[in-house]
Amino acid sequence: RTGRAAGGRMPSLDDTPTIEEEPQKLSFYQRYYPRSAHNKQIKLKKKLDKAQEAVDASKQALRDAEALPTPGPYKEKKIAAAKVSIESTAKKFTEIQKKYNKVHEAKAPPPGGRKKWFFRSKRGSFVPPTPDLVKEERAAKLARAAEQGITVEQLEEKEAAEATMRMSTPVDEDAPIKPHRRSGVTPCKRPGKTKLRRRVVVPVDPDAVKEEEEPQKKKKREKPMKVPRDLREEVQPLAEQYFLFLGDDLLCPVNDYDLLDAAANNEDVINFVKKTGHKMFQYVTVPHLLDPAMKETPTDMPGKFIGEEFVNAVYKAISTKLTIDELRRQERLKKQEEKRMKELQMVKKLHVSTAEAEEEKRIQAAITEEKERYKKKHLARWERRFCGCFVALDKDEQVWREEEKKQEEELMADMSYEEKQQYRKDKKWKKSIGYKIHKFKKKYFFWMRYPRIDDLFVPYRTVKWLYGKCGIPR
Repeated sequence: RTGRAAGGRMPSLDDTPTIEEEPQKLSFYQRYYPRSAHNKQIKLKKKLDKAQEAVDASKQALRDAEALPTPGPYKEKKIAAAKVSIESTAKKFTEIQKKYNKVHEAKAPPPGGRKKWFFRSKRGSFVPPTPDLVKEERAAKLARAAEQGITVEQLEEKEAAEATMRMSTPVDEDAPIKPHRRSGVTPCKRPGKTKLRRRVVVPVDPDAVKEEEEPQKKKKREKPMKVPRDLREEVQPLAEQYFLFLGDDLLCPVNDYDLLDAAANNEDVINFVKKTGHKMFQYVTVPHLLDPAMKETPTDMPGKFIGEEFVNAVYKAISTKLTIDELRRQERLKKQEEKRMKELQMVKKLHVSTAEAEEEKRIQAAITEEKERYKKKHLARWERRFCGCFVALDKDEQVWREEEKKQEEELMADMSYEEKQQYRKDKKWKKSIGYKIHKFKKKYFFWMRYPRIDDLFVPYRTVKWLYGKCGIPR
């Protein structure tokens, strides 16, 4: 089956027919019984092929590693790792090959005479010891004791001690972690030390000349802006006064959360901040701007501020505000610059030769005409389907939308990532039908009667009524 229809490729000239081996005639039992020797062999053959592939791959990896152009620790590591993997894959391959080549001989017939009786138990078959078996064991023990030159009792004690030792030896921490035998998931950690990767140890020559490492260049960080001196002089007494509402003097330490809480909940502090009339100070003394600044300010006692430290925190908040403003200003300037450049280009375009301009005009006219034709053809049916819902925004509406967008951007600029996500979610929720219903339920929950509850159609009727009230046709 090589035709296109059979999902293959078209037959080509170099397709020489392959002579297929005559398949073995298998009995029904052999073919369908999964544990039959025949199926075992097939499975083993597959395993053997896989193992062979793994061996080849690791040999190739070694060749690749040796072909690396620059000598050095990386190359050595690669070569060492490849050698290790060659060893392990070869070992696996020989194991599988042994199994594959094993000749399955017929079982030896059971010895004649009466059958030995035995109990089936959970642990498999338990054969009760026959007198001759006991004699054999005793003889073996005597022989072992004679080898070691001790009595049989001493030998028994010694063996018992060894068995208990075996039981109480701790788990080998460094053994590689095996996947769980049923789920096939390799656990990521064992209690205590974790060693997941085998380290490939590469011998290091102690006398080798060390390569000089280049000192790393420090990344240039956005520096926060300095608060100018006159602003400092204006803000310092205000911040100290704010602090004195909560502490007895400037050296008395005050909890950070008290300072933050006062900005929102302490009447005296709020009135004082309002009366100061200092725009910047008022802007900064709100919990969500003070909090990050206070977290970054180093203090003598963790979680407590003295006057000077609080003043520093206020400076830090102001500096952050200035930095953000500066970045925004640069952004604005950039946009203005771009706009200017565009205008300049437009002006340049106006001064091109009139013939070219005429040609350009003609082309543009042709394009718009084509667009109009397309619209007429394709949008007519949409207009029908949407009952003419395609309404362009008029000028005022566009302006209004843009203003709204700007306000929103300004609002979101001061938010953390999580707050932004939450804000977006809320916006989506406010637009949803679910929100309409929720608002309506809130409005009518207490004083408006839902329809009478007297038969089984209540849930259906209630929902229908509720949706109808929210303007959802049902």
